Amino acid sequence: MSSDYEQYKASLEGRREDSSRYWTVFGVMAAVNGAMLTFINSTEPTVPTLYMAVFGILISLVWLGPQLRLSAWVKWCEKKLIVLEVNMPELERLFTNRQLDSKNPFRVGFSTRIGGVILPSLFTVAWFVVAIRYR
Repeated sequence: MSSDYEQYKASLEGRREDSSRYWTVFGVMAAVNGAMLTFINSTEPTVPTLYMAVFGILISLVWLGPQLRLSAWVKWCEKKLIVLEVNMPELERLFTNRQLDSKNPFRVGFSTRIGGVILPSLFTVAWFVVAIRYR
């Protein structure tokens, strides 16, 4: 029992840390990409737009890697937490019985983590469009 509880605490902490890292990376990379996009229509660009577009493509693709990896770790921790909650009836249910149904609004609809993975892809497409336009 004590071992299960320690595993639960470690998994909950791992989920919290990975989720925090996920959103930190998301915020920084979204800000960097957004700032770079603002310089595209500059009257006197300091860096040629094509170079900036290629750099934007690379940054967006690099950004996608950690987002996918951290999202997978968060999901892995949640699955482990569900198994541990089933085996420990005295715990408050944070992850158990949260399926897609109308009785549970926490798991219904669009996940913000999915949006955090889609945005790097959208920025990649935007940078390709900029590269084609300014080549």
